[in-house]
Amino acid sequence: MPRREDHESGLMLQYDLDLDENRGALQLERTFSMYRCCRGQEQVFNGYGESLIDYDASTTRVDVGILPAGLL
Repeated sequence: MPRREDHESGLMLQYDLDLDENRGALQLERTFSMYRCCRGQEQVFNGYGESLIDYDASTTRVDVGILPAGLL
């Protein structure tokens, strides 16, 4: 992930080469410093294949969370 000061960003693109029925996905994520002991995290996912249960269904998900700083 690229770093900019206390922020990290990530991008995941998934594309299957089937032009008739594309089942790709896009995921964006960002972590940032909140306090000395905590980091914030934002993540957005849109597409197919987020889990094995929903591999054939399109899903859009938004997550927001707080992480202890030592985990990253």
